Amino acid sequence: MGGRMRCAPICKYPEKRDFMDVNPPRSSEDFYVNYDPMVGIGTAVLLTLFILVVTIKSIIKWTVRKYRILRFNRHHAHDVDHEHEFTAATPAIS
Repeated sequence: MGGRMRCAPICKYPEKRDFMDVNPPRSSEDFYVNYDPMVGIGTAVLLTLFILVVTIKSIIKWTVRKYRILRFNRHHAHDVDHEHEFTAATPAIS
């Protein structure tokens, strides 16, 4: 027996796809007979949620980054001010 006949009693043919139809729909009315609008609505909602999550994540990252830079600049400016006080008070050795 060949490899093709091993599953002879229980062989299943693959499902027919739209592009394999013998008699494809000729008009838009025939095409949309079995159309389910919830598929399109679900896809739109999913894409909207994805874009919304990415946008919110980007805004949060931008805000945190700006806050950290602001904190660093405040801390660094404070250190620089104290550094100038110590260097001005220290006599220079020639």
